Amino acid sequence: MLEADARRTIPAPALETAGGLSALRAAAVPLPEHLARRVRTVPVRVTISCELKSFSHGQKKEEIFLSVDAHAPGMNLETLAASGWREKRINGAKKTPASGNGIVVLYDRTAQKHFPRVLESLADLKWQDYPTGWRLRLAKKTPELLAAWLRSLPPDIEVRLDRELSTLRDEPVSGTVSLEVDEASIDWFDLKVALDVSDSTLTEEELKLLLKARGGYVRLGGKGWRRLAFNVTPEDDEQLARLGLSPHDFSAEPQRFHVLQLADEATKKFLAPEHLEKIHRRVSELKTRVMPSLPASIRAEMRPYQTEGFHFLAYLTSNRFGGVLADDMGLGKTLQTLAWLAWLRENPPRPGPETVGASLVVCPKSVMDNWRVEVERFCPSLRVRLWRGEPSLELSAARQTADLVIINYAQLRLLSPELADLPWLAVILDEAQYIKNPDSQTAQAARALQGEHRLTLTGTPIENRLLDLWSILSFAMPGALGTRSLFLRRFSAKNDPLARRRIAARVRPFLLRRTKAQVAKDLPDRVEEDLFCEMDGQQETL
Repeated sequence: MLEADARRTIPAPALETAGGLSALRAAAVPLPEHLARRVRTVPVRVTISCELKSFSHGQKKEEIFLSVDAHAPGMNLETLAASGWREKRINGAKKTPASGNGIVVLYDRTAQKHFPRVLESLADLKWQDYPTGWRLRLAKKTPELLAAWLRSLPPDIEVRLDRELSTLRDEPVSGTVSLEVDEASIDWFDLKVALDVSDSTLTEEELKLLLKARGGYVRLGGKGWRRLAFNVTPEDDEQLARLGLSPHDFSAEPQRFHVLQLADEATKKFLAPEHLEKIHRRVSELKTRVMPSLPASIRAEMRPYQTEGFHFLAYLTSNRFGGVLADDMGLGKTLQTLAWLAWLRENPPRPGPETVGASLVVCPKSVMDNWRVEVERFCPSLRVRLWRGEPSLELSAARQTADLVIINYAQLRLLSPELADLPWLAVILDEAQYIKNPDSQTAQAARALQGEHRLTLTGTPIENRLLDLWSILSFAMPGALGTRSLFLRRFSAKNDPLARRRIAARVRPFLLRRTKAQVAKDLPDRVEEDLFCEMDGQQETL
């Protein structure tokens, strides 16, 4: 029988059966015409049944019991177990004849071939021998997981869900967007979502739960699982992005906004006239265009973009803002800051001797001397004190004898407790990317500083990740970007094409950034000079 070239004869009656014809098809042997006319193919249907039950009597925890059955006329019912398909014996069940009059029935098991693959995406699905069946523990993420799984099933698989689980197939509750604002403090507003939904059966408490879930499923008592989807057009999404908002982030909790973050024409679409009037009234009270003359104590001819930067810093001060000057390296951030400090000392926002005091600059150790040189060159009237590691007790005296105290970031950490107790006219962080990690000791020490005005200087406000920007703004303008967790959820979404626009809308009132390409016309012509160096001694030997 094992000889490859041996010819064997198989009796026709053995082939003219379901098993014989299946073997011929598996071997890709064409059926004789007289046999092909006698074959009837019957598809095997697969049904998945899901039922929610308490997995133990008297306990509140629930599980989803899932069974997978295959059936066709004349075929014994089969069920899917951990070991594969097996016959499911039912007492008293009779097979319906599927063949007769010389007809041979073949069962098309295409639908069964989807298994067990289609169950693999239900990661927590387990087989249990008693009571026999597949079981899925009901957890917080199970509704989203199960709903996505149901949508992914092939169309030739029938699914039967009990009454509560069937709600996962329902369309989401449709809601329209409108916003309300309440004044929280000076220049700050709490923005809330006013929800209008099409489903009139939902109570106010249930609507709050749906809002809080941010589009996720919520189990509403006897109403099963529901979720909320805002009826937002692409145009609405664009308008919301101009306000730094995303419909996916709406919740029952209010979001805090500065009035300038709401001062955009896009608010007309979502705010009632009386709320718009509140915002416009506060914006009108702010000084949005502050253009003071250059202080007489500045000995420099500032370029147009540098004057614009000085005016930006004066605007921040006039409105009690902190901010970020994020020009590219080499564009004169130090000079712009010195002009601002000179103006600040000559024109304090609230005149009085108590408002004029020393300012603190925190910078890398390598640029401490550069700050001193720049002050002596451009604003010699400012008294400078470079901190050289003296005892911390001398800090108070330094504030009395200097207008500008300069320390490095290592000293900031070492002197943190003492520095946190001292008030400063202005606190300036140069190379502010040193506090890009909000959990670092440096960032924590910086946030503890007391300054009438806060300013950060950096050419790289986002160096490695978006959280860099949040950390810098959390020092300069606390609250402008919300809490850390909300910031990451709102703006780090990789599938949100408008995320960059949303974050730009939030930071625009408090950040100024110019690249060298943007101000190229204001820069002097580049001068190149070749310097030749002769090597000698050990350099030449190496």
